[in-house]
Amino acid sequence: EILGLDLTPEVWDKALSANRGIRNEVRKLSELMKADPQPVSLAEVELATLLITGSTGKAMTYGAEAVATLNRGVSERIEQGIGVVEKGAPRVMVFLASFSDPRIMRMIENAGLACPVMLMSAPLRIEPWQTTYTTPGETRVETQLKVGIFHSSYAVAKRWAEVVEDFNLDGSIWGYQFNCRPLAEPSHFLPQFVEKTTGLPTLSLEMDYYDSRSYSAESLRTRVETFAEMLRARKASARV
Repeated sequence: EILGLDLTPEVWDKALSANRGIRNEVRKLSELMKADPQPVSLAEVELATLLITGSTGKAMTYGAEAVATLNRGVSERIEQGIGVVEKGAPRVMVFLASFSDPRIMRMIENAGLACPVMLMSAPLRIEPWQTTYTTPGETRVETQLKVGIFHSSYAVAKRWAEVVEDFNLDGSIWGYQFNCRPLAEPSHFLPQFVEKTTGLPTLSLEMDYYDSRSYSAESLRTRVETFAEMLRARKASARV
């Protein structure tokens, strides 16, 4: 009403259609990241994923083509056995890669941990747009209740446990922001739920995805390296 826009089902469908091409390419990228060794850094996947948040301009015009080009390069690396971590490295998930400092993500990988996926880019188990509702508002609400992770702390933890299982991970790193209410609220509940549900360890790191002046790669390195050593020991004992 304020902007004078009429969000009809036709307008909504047009917006979703423009965004769907990028989403499909990012989904393909997520599948490629399951390769062992991990073909590229998750820092690159983060850049591709951010294109999904665009709704206008060049992100919509060239986004799908850009991610498709990345996918072809990743496929070539997989065929050649090229990776950013050694083959067989423990595999973990993070919530997001840092928006402001790719050194944090690379520090995790340099510690010997493969990070094939982040929660915000993992493919869904269901297709939320398959609905019986007709209005954009009702459809959006139903989608959020099905797969939206911010409507409850349980939803965040449940989604996290699902991705851990879907990607056959060895553990996860839960980097929550103390200044983000939806993420700070389940800060202690999520690791407990995921460990109880999956049997796999989760490291909690308080950090800031937008500002690395207080939470840098160096400030987090010791805890990540200790966690990596523990995961390697778990994998070695499982093979015995």
